[in-house]
Amino acid sequence: MNKDVCLKKMAEPFVPVQAIIVYKSVQDFYLEGHTINNTSRKGFHFEEGHPLEEDTLMKIFAGLTTKKNQTFTKVEMLPKGILYNCQVPGNFNIIWYLMKPKRKLIFSKTLKLKDTEVTLPNLIFQWDGEHLNVYCFLGNKPPNSTTQLYRSPFKNTSNGRVCLGNAEVNTKTNSLSELIKSAENAFLGSRFTHDGSDQSYYPNLSWKEIIRTGILPAKKLIRQGINLSSIILHYERN
Repeated sequence: MNKDVCLKKMAEPFVPVQAIIVYKSVQDFYLEGHTINNTSRKGFHFEEGHPLEEDTLMKIFAGLTTKKNQTFTKVEMLPKGILYNCQVPGNFNIIWYLMKPKRKLIFSKTLKLKDTEVTLPNLIFQWDGEHLNVYCFLGNKPPNSTTQLYRSPFKNTSNGRVCLGNAEVNTKTNSLSELIKSAENAFLGSRFTHDGSDQSYYPNLSWKEIIRTGILPAKKLIRQGINLSSIILHYERN
């Protein structure tokens, strides 16, 4: 822990409430918590030990981490389309979907494409607090854990990862709805300036044809090789 964090914590009125004892076998660890009783005339003493709960550990780690974590404190209905909402420090992961959205796409002059309103395939967005990922999926029903994901055919993307350039996601908001709207706009409402490496997977996808018809055809999409649960488990394991 760095010096600044130590000084900050020492300045606060802390009192001992629990002791953690770590037991180790050849391969495993076992953590036991002992509540500290400070009401006795004899001073502090440990109560009977009990297995340490995961929730207690998470609260301790949240208090010790120096990494800024985004939290949503505004009381509101969950936005439509939310698939996964994890705000655990270190495993921040918000996933939501849009069914065949229609958006006006804006292109850099260097791409020689006309700004046009286009009907897009079903989209899945993922925000981990720092990066935005976008995938596609097929069908007319909301996705579930086994839904197969398809490569993002959009410019400014590479293997799902969005290059936001100068666009920003509003990380200062305390509203989940505002965050989602900001992330969607940062991707679909900003100017597409270049081809990501994913474009090499779509040699038969003509953006000039897409602009002419106003439709990005789902039948042209290519499987990513993962499903929805894969991108959830990836963040839970890291």
